[in-house]
Amino acid sequence: MSAEQEEATFVAHIIMVAKWGFPYDSLDVRVLAYLNSHGRKVECFNNNLPSDEWANRFIKKHKDELSTRTCQNIKKTRAAISANDVRKYLTSLSATINAAGNPPPTKIINYDETNLSDDPRVKKCLFRKGIIIP
Repeated sequence: MSAEQEEATFVAHIIMVAKWGFPYDSLDVRVLAYLNSHGRKVECFNNNLPSDEWANRFIKKHKDELSTRTCQNIKKTRAAISANDVRKYLTSLSATINAAGNPPPTKIINYDETNLSDDPRVKKCLFRKGIIIP
């Protein structure tokens, strides 16, 4: 695979994971390049891990396809819930589980923890150029 094809694959991957709701930041781009270099020695990388400067050049080179946007893990208003809100949620959850006939835990799927993080800071992420982020 040529370097151009490899970069096009990286760009397509970055766009796809952003579309799925998991946008990459520059560290993720560096790790993607590192993982792709498995089995090869890339002389210009320190321990085969590209530098911040390399990631910034990569993003700039593909500015027609990628854009950097500011995003947060979770909105402050969404994170600001009261103890009463938690109690109401747990009461509702209990009623739902009881109404379902107390299914075994293996049948209960939690699908809302994908955006929880220990680090709610704002960061810059990569998206397909021209996409509107809600």
